[in-house]
Amino acid sequence: MFDISFADESPELQDEGYATQLGEIVLGEYRETFLAPLDRWSVTDYQRSWLEAAEQLVAGADRSGFFTQANWMRWVLYREGEQVFVQEHILFELDVDTQVLTKTPAHLIRDRRTADDDGEAISEWEITMAAVRDFVERARSRELGPRTPASPRLLQSTRPSVGEQA
Repeated sequence: MFDISFADESPELQDEGYATQLGEIVLGEYRETFLAPLDRWSVTDYQRSWLEAAEQLVAGADRSGFFTQANWMRWVLYREGEQVFVQEHILFELDVDTQVLTKTPAHLIRDRRTADDDGEAISEWEITMAAVRDFVERARSRELGPRTPASPRLLQSTRPSVGEQA
């Protein structure tokens, strides 16, 4: 089983002044909830990006990313044949050009590693491509409505531009 979705609850206003929506990712028997900030993306933006990410895998991509916090937290799925390995990653602003991403470009997803630099195992879950295909079918059948633009707060990269010195 693979699923990523939002609860049918109203968004919750955080003390910091932005709304969040409760969501859940299901990876086989494992379930984890998350709060998706709605200051950069709308609920529909997240849902559309998840469908696009799953469709990339179904089309044969070897990796794809599912944001749970726009431009920051994501679940990365690595396809190896009919098996899919899932890891949670943080995308640092240094990794991104000055833009608000609407999906995870493949070049921003590093190669799959099963251990960190200290030799410690990286948490990872295993699902099947059949589960991803089932998710695509369910997601396509949902009413997503028209794409609504999020409040575009551009990420400011601290990486020097071409020609600048670090």
